[in-house]
Amino acid sequence: MALQSVTASRIEANGHVTSVGAREIVAGDRLQLAAGDRAPVDGIIEEGVSELDCSMLTGETLPQPARAGVKVHAGVINLTQRLIVRATARVQDSAVAELARLIETGEQGRAKFVRLADKAAQMYVPVVHSLAALTFLGWFFGPALLRLVGIEVVDVGLRIALMNAVAVLIITCPCALGLAVPAVQVVATGRLFKRGVLVKSGDALERLAQVDVVVFDKTGTLTLGKPRLTSLVDVDTLQAAASLARTSRHPLSRALVEAAGPGVAVNGAREAPGEGIEAKIDGVQLRLGRRSFAAPRAQDVADGSAELWFARGDEPPTRFAFTDALRVDAAETIAALKKRGIAVEMISGDRAIAAETAALAAGIAQWVGGAAPGDKVARLDALRAQGKKPLMVGDGLNDAAALAAAYASASPGTALEASQAASDIVIQGSGMLALVEAIDVAKAARKRAIENLQFSALYNLIAAPAAAAGLLTPLIAALAMSGSSLMVTLNALRLQWEGRSWTS
Repeated sequence: MALQSVTASRIEANGHVTSVGAREIVAGDRLQLAAGDRAPVDGIIEEGVSELDCSMLTGETLPQPARAGVKVHAGVINLTQRLIVRATARVQDSAVAELARLIETGEQGRAKFVRLADKAAQMYVPVVHSLAALTFLGWFFGPALLRLVGIEVVDVGLRIALMNAVAVLIITCPCALGLAVPAVQVVATGRLFKRGVLVKSGDALERLAQVDVVVFDKTGTLTLGKPRLTSLVDVDTLQAAASLARTSRHPLSRALVEAAGPGVAVNGAREAPGEGIEAKIDGVQLRLGRRSFAAPRAQDVADGSAELWFARGDEPPTRFAFTDALRVDAAETIAALKKRGIAVEMISGDRAIAAETAALAAGIAQWVGGAAPGDKVARLDALRAQGKKPLMVGDGLNDAAALAAAYASASPGTALEASQAASDIVIQGSGMLALVEAIDVAKAARKRAIENLQFSALYNLIAAPAAAAGLLTPLIAALAMSGSSLMVTLNALRLQWEGRSWTS
């Protein structure tokens, strides 16, 4: 919600521009978006040519062309030139507001998850107290009842009855049960923390242990989210193109400048919104931008790469190709997940051809490109309807609703705060392979927790009747209770060293 504009520039009937609160905008109002402004509401462009940064909604890293007739969503940023937009919805009906509602709905659904310890505790307390009460009543009133049916027994008195009831309460003290799950979670989260995985809650591990399908976002998750020049060109051409690129804020221009290194920017450059940059140096025309702008006669190269074309006078044009590189361990991560029997999918808001290229490089057979935030949520809902327990991995605001709707969720440390807030775990560093260890540790933790709960149940099934029968004193009961707590703690500590060969 913080990414929405609080104010808007409304064009009144007399042509004056007035600053008003975004909540005052209604459908039909004409708005002015200056370069750098964020759209306060959804609308349609009426005048102007510019470029829009839509990455918060689509995950697409490249700016989108903006001209009359193009739809604008609340939250997108106008990058280069002034636009006149006709509002089509109020703030509360915008795409960002709908995204916030999707996140809230997903969080509420996940809050219904009941932890293992909570399930065990629901019956434990009433059963134990009832057993202690029956023990006291049995020892105190039992002899009198037996004499009524002709069986002679000696009264044990209040003291013995109370001591036996106290022994039952002590030996069934829920220390072992109380430690059974938290001790495991502390050890597991500590181990993952050393690997750069931050776990936000204990129930996150329990859900992570049950996932059977992982759904990845592309940009910024499987990839680094940053264009990188892949073309091999001569230094003179690279520096000439970079001199134009240094006058632009376009992501591909910045990638070109990064590849070229330090240098000077050309004077007198003019940027055509959505097209490119042009300038004259010593009477020679230079152009850098789209193929239709810089090299209209050049042959189209449809290889899925983002591109810039550079033309200098009558020389043959040069194509600069860019790619959003996969994380170094992306393919290894996918292979490790498949080896564990976990299905893998990718759903991205990026262009279909870019999504396909990344999916094939990572080894993902099932993928979707051009997906809106609602499409991601719908896919996760469909998986859950099939009985699946999907793990969503994403980094952008467009992923936040899907992260909240998934059975479990993860985001890289470079993700937006909104995405990290909606995630169960956050993976630090530049790699994704730690996600595999997080799943492995979560499964091992669930196994240790169930073992502890089973031990606690078996211990109580044996110890409680013995105490109720008067075979144990409160001192012995206290020693037995402490021993049971020690056992579940030692079992939890096994997580520190087991499964260290998880990458094999």
